[in-house]
Amino acid sequence: MDKIYMRDKFFHGVMFDCNNLSLKLKTLKQILDSGYILGPASQGIESRYGDKIFLSVYPFGDYSNIFKGIDSSRSDSAFYMTSRSFYFILSSSLIDDYEITPGSYPDECTIMSKIDLYKYLEGIGNAGCNIHIKASVCYYLNQYMRK
Repeated sequence: MDKIYMRDKFFHGVMFDCNNLSLKLKTLKQILDSGYILGPASQGIESRYGDKIFLSVYPFGDYSNIFKGIDSSRSDSAFYMTSRSFYFILSSSLIDDYEITPGSYPDECTIMSKIDLYKYLEGIGNAGCNIHIKASVCYYLNQYMRK
């Protein structure tokens, strides 16, 4: 297995701020089954953000100067929040294919349309965080690796 150069990638945490494990696993299953990362509204989740998809970039990486964060009073990095959970590592070609806007947090950016997971997926970060809790996560990760 090769190392992934993380400084030019985008990251999407699967409901990193959710403590409801069954909802988190349901969302993960939806993403892996459909092949798309969707905003909350498209998933049937009521959210003040509508269909906005939140991504992060590597701190001090190639895009950290572009996505500094709109609210300078926030001390947490979006990358730190993303890496607290299972996350997808997405290709840098997202910047060519989507209109990406800065988010509120440092190292945060947003996209307003669904993302084709299998077109942009380059890796999975922190994949071991939930595998021991639910065997279904292991199953879906194995399905992905066999493709």
